Amino acid sequence: MFNTIPWAACSNRLTIADLLSPIRRESLYDWPGSILAWTMKTITLDEAQTLAIDALVYLAGDQELMPRFLALTGITADQIRVAAGEPGFLAGVLQFYLAHEPTLVRYCEDTNTDPRHFREALFLLPGGAVPD
Repeated sequence: MFNTIPWAACSNRLTIADLLSPIRRESLYDWPGSILAWTMKTITLDEAQTLAIDALVYLAGDQELMPRFLALTGITADQIRVAAGEPGFLAGVLQFYLAHEPTLVRYCEDTNTDPRHFREALFLLPGGAVPD
């Protein structure tokens, strides 16, 4: 049910990539002699969609993030409502956050959201599955 990662396989510090990993872990070794134990909550498709929509609303309310998002996606502000109904758009919103750790951390701190849910939600949404 759980995978245990041996100490030798771990770096000396926990990274955001470790937190966003979809692998369930019984324990992680943060540094010699210290064990950080956690398990990841499984979210539903509805929760994944809600997270992506909330993240989009947060984006729309930020004068710094919104222009960057629009520039990266190539859409205009008046096209967002139509684009949001397209398969893959909500996954793209999550990918926007996951591609820039400071943006992800700021959102998660402001909304009290677990950053691991972004990665998990991405795999549930259409267009978000990453091939192995």
